[in-house]
Amino acid sequence: MEQYPRYAKGAPLDGKVAAVTGGSRGLGRAITEELVAQGCRVIACARDAAPLRDVDCIAVEADVSTRVGRAAFVAAIAEAGGVDFLVNNVGTNIRSRTEDLTDEDYSFLMSTNLDSAVFLCR
Repeated sequence: MEQYPRYAKGAPLDGKVAAVTGGSRGLGRAITEELVAQGCRVIACARDAAPLRDVDCIAVEADVSTRVGRAAFVAAIAEAGGVDFLVNNVGTNIRSRTEDLTDEDYSFLMSTNLDSAVFLCR
């Protein structure tokens, strides 16, 4: 599979500031690493920020499914001087039949997958 070429210095992403939710694992980790490689300054959050220690980014330990976690992430973004764009990557799933989901399960899914994106975009 052919890989997309890296942008040269001075490319559109060089010097931009990006915020990435769920940046420590999986697709979020790949997005964080690629944005750094493209010249972005990245502020990435995760419930456990330890895996981000080896990435050249601002790592924020925050659970954006909660108001407190979103406030912590927004505060880190403000402290860094703001961002040019936000990658709402965080997401989760509970592998269960719908009728077996508890009210707490449903609230957790909605706060992680929907509320975090809506409130962070605001």
